[in-house]
Amino acid sequence: MSHTLTPLRRRGLFLLAVVLGLTAVADTLFYKQPLGVNAALFGLAVAVALALRGGRFLRRGPGRWVTLATAAMLGALVLHPGVLPMGMCLLGLATLAIIDRDGWTWSVTQWAERWARFARRATTQMVRDVALQRRWLRTHRGRVQGVAGVGVWLIPVVLSLVFVGLFAAANPVVQRWVQWVWEALQGRVVGLSEWVLPGRIVLWLGVGVAAWGMLRTRVKRRTRQPRMASGGSAALDRFTPTALVVRCLLLFNVVFAGQTLMDLYYLVGGAALPEGLTYAAYARRGAYPLVATALLAGAFVLLAFRPGGVAQKSPLARRLVMVWIAQNVLLMVSAGWRLNLYVQAYSLTRWRLAAALWMVLVAVGFVWLVWRIASQRDNAWLLQRVALTAGVMFYALCFVNPDGAIARFNTAHCAEAGGAGGPLDLVYLESLGPESLPALGAFVSAHPVRTDAWESVARLQLRLNRQLANWRGWTWRRATLIAEPSDAWRGRVEQISLR
Repeated sequence: MSHTLTPLRRRGLFLLAVVLGLTAVADTLFYKQPLGVNAALFGLAVAVALALRGGRFLRRGPGRWVTLATAAMLGALVLHPGVLPMGMCLLGLATLAIIDRDGWTWSVTQWAERWARFARRATTQMVRDVALQRRWLRTHRGRVQGVAGVGVWLIPVVLSLVFVGLFAAANPVVQRWVQWVWEALQGRVVGLSEWVLPGRIVLWLGVGVAAWGMLRTRVKRRTRQPRMASGGSAALDRFTPTALVVRCLLLFNVVFAGQTLMDLYYLVGGAALPEGLTYAAYARRGAYPLVATALLAGAFVLLAFRPGGVAQKSPLARRLVMVWIAQNVLLMVSAGWRLNLYVQAYSLTRWRLAAALWMVLVAVGFVWLVWRIASQRDNAWLLQRVALTAGVMFYALCFVNPDGAIARFNTAHCAEAGGAGGPLDLVYLESLGPESLPALGAFVSAHPVRTDAWESVARLQLRLNRQLANWRGWTWRRATLIAEPSDAWRGRVEQISLR
């Protein structure tokens, strides 16, 4: 069985059949359909296609771990198909395809190159193959292999149809099946203009090209020659001598200390700000630039404190850079504090939540940087740890409900609830989707006179009902948003919905 399957799945006809199958599945699941559990089902179909096409990733430990992680991400898509879990699932499937063709590596930089090369080649592989086939036909003009190959399949198909006709004449059940298939084909041909639409063709082409590239692309192995880093390192040492690095760090520490003391004076000490400047504006002006400042600081440290560089060997420079990194961590704490003040005044949004997570990631990256300098590791070691930290963070975020958390925070801290923020922004909560329903339901229960809030709840409930009415739009999170609303709550929503 295995000897028969292995040559078959390597053939072009098998690849074409799998691609057409995935295109048909995508058409059934996605065309003019809500996004829900269909995303997980299509991801599962792609994973099965990868396993049928090669399956090499299932033979080794790392490939199996990536398979398990991708399977868990499919579970996250069943929970809710957000942008992040869909992106992580796509990355996992691409990784499986690369492992299937190129094997495994522990180098983060090589994986970045492989992903980029895979994305570039996967989108153009079908065009490359068409051009290659045309060149082959021109070169082998006059040969009959192509005609013979068609005949090998044409004759069995025709004979099989003859036998099906004989069985239909002898068996009423088979006759009904054949009649149903014939009528379905007639309906498709007659209504072809209504069935083949521009949007559908775009979906077919997009899925077909991407599936062909993912299942067909072979990432070429490139033998890396060991680089002679002595010349480049010596040039960098001349550009950044120890004395220059020490002077930079002395000034940097003074500047950062001034910034930290200023934040402590205004934000913690409660000192009065200059006229015309509010605490919210002070917080907003500083949150994002401080993150950029920390990233520039990290880039300077990576440049100046190379493994084996002159600054790395200087005890004074090492002590100064440790102090400066500690100040950068405090800078991230200050940026987080500023962001917290801004959120308290102007509510929480997706971008502000993303900024907070980004600050946490940058702060953890500085911790890894300290470890790298103290243990005299190289930058590849640091890059792997930072990439692993970011991957774990993004992977874990796929299983949480950020929109629901934002809605709960805003309804709990708005002015109507006695919080320090402004009035509840119902327009933004509606933009978050039905995930806001539990928080808005609790809000309208506590404030029954807010007709505008009830109308928002009614619109969100109608949107949720439309999503759940189609099985493709079902997700676990949508099914459990509001399981059993009270009779009064349901009656109020129905009353507003009928307007």
